[in-house]
Amino acid sequence: MKRFKGLGGMAAMAFLAGILMAGGALGESSAALAEGDEGIECRAEDGAEEPETELEEPVLMAASRTDGRILLCWDEIEGGEEYVLYRSRKRSGGFHRIYRTDGEKCRYTDRKRVPGRAYYYRLKVFSGEGGAGSCSETVKGRSLKKVHLSRISNVSGSRKLVLHWKKVKGADSYQILRKNEAKNRYQVIATVSGKRNSYADR
Repeated sequence: MKRFKGLGGMAAMAFLAGILMAGGALGESSAALAEGDEGIECRAEDGAEEPETELEEPVLMAASRTDGRILLCWDEIEGGEEYVLYRSRKRSGGFHRIYRTDGEKCRYTDRKRVPGRAYYYRLKVFSGEGGAGSCSETVKGRSLKKVHLSRISNVSGSRKLVLHWKKVKGADSYQILRKNEAKNRYQVIATVSGKRNSYADR
């Protein structure tokens, strides 16, 4: 968090880019990267038919984080015994396995991604070893660049402060935080659209 001094005794301020690309509020998690299976595709290509399946189609959600992280989350599917997550730089193909689980965990944090770059994900669930599978729709995820306050301005004789920042690509919203000196912690005071690049604290 940045602190700004010389603002006439006003509380120090900071803000974060907390962007949810799909789904509800998601917590943090981590998991080991699965190895091997390079070149495995999640869907059949060139018009080939998928095996018949009685499994419900999984719904995959992606939420942006900073520092090269993208959070993937899904719901448990009845009858599903294995979940395999795939990633690609292209929406149309080139998917490779990055994670596999038996269903005990329904989320995965993809790390060390390039901030601002789009990645595409698919999730496939299997009913058992060699069993039929069901694949999710492709979702796009993007790790966000850190957002920084570029300027704080105020009108002479007024207690109103205006915060300015440079827009972050892919941001859906920004959270504005103000430090509560009594509790010695930052608290959210507003959430604004990702189209905004300023906020007036009155």
